[in-house]
Amino acid sequence: MRERRLIPCPVDVLDDGAISHRNAGNGKLIPLVIIDTRQRADIVEMIRSHVHIGEGEVTTQWGRLPHEHVGLILNFTRPLELPLVIRFDIRRRGGIVDQILATELLYLQSGKPGDKASTGLDEDRILIEVADSGFKASWEKLVRKSLLKEFKKRGLSGKQAAEAVDIMLKEHRRFSQFRLS
Repeated sequence: MRERRLIPCPVDVLDDGAISHRNAGNGKLIPLVIIDTRQRADIVEMIRSHVHIGEGEVTTQWGRLPHEHVGLILNFTRPLELPLVIRFDIRRRGGIVDQILATELLYLQSGKPGDKASTGLDEDRILIEVADSGFKASWEKLVRKSLLKEFKKRGLSGKQAAEAVDIMLKEHRRFSQFRLS
């Protein structure tokens, strides 16, 4: 029988952005998420420990959550053992999920409401490799469905909405090709 483990309450993304640096990710534009850690001092401590001790270990897995959300499940084993689920609203944060899937990298930073990626560049953050777990195909369906629904809600016909989705995703995905040389 398969062992069932409790998954912690998901934490929300407060802000997102991207950072490019010659010494990280071969100059790729790496997605950054600031997560709400007001109720999770253990996450703040884990990030701080990771930054000051050096490399750590983490496994990653994507999953679908209720109400048009997806979750990135992180199980840290070193420097501290810590389970974490980051909740992404597909409509609001779909672009950053798309970038994480494309680059297979993520900067993770703790924060509180009002913190912004553009003003928190000196804060502690960790770089996480997010391995492809076969979620890309499911993601493609989820993001297209969500965007199609949104464009139709804004008054586009089905055909116009489908074309708008194609254009939007194509243009947005060009950013994942950016490299600092």
